[in-house]
Amino acid sequence: MKKILLVTALLLSTLSYTFASDNNGLIKSKSTMNFDKTVNEIKDRINSKKLTIFTIIDHSKNAKNVNLKLAKTKVIIFGNPNIGTLLIQDSASTALDLPQKILVVEENDNVNVYYNSPKFMQKRHGISAQKDKLINKISGLLKYLTTFK
Repeated sequence: MKKILLVTALLLSTLSYTFASDNNGLIKSKSTMNFDKTVNEIKDRINSKKLTIFTIIDHSKNAKNVNLKLAKTKVIIFGNPNIGTLLIQDSASTALDLPQKILVVEENDNVNVYYNSPKFMQKRHGISAQKDKLINKISGLLKYLTTFK
């Protein structure tokens, strides 16, 4: 019995490591522009795709309002209910990760952009393989929004 428990524990730890080893589902890219231009470029790209920007959270401004320092940090929250709803219908917990978010942050003299991998989100929420085409489309969109040359 002890051997079965040990093997089970080892298998579970391996599975959990495999699931989390993809930077916990985070995709990072480096911008070639300054912080404000990066934020504006992403907003312009979102608007060009006829997506809705629900809000932009300025964490650095919020920190300053309580007398704390934080590097320039904004989260752009956006999406398309026609697409997101299809994923939430497939798995209700997906609503925890939607609408989509893009983080723009100044780190070590760089402007970095982060977002959650749709494929990781699919795995995390158990979204069916029937939605693979949609997940791939969202992945392509996020890559377009966050790739700077």
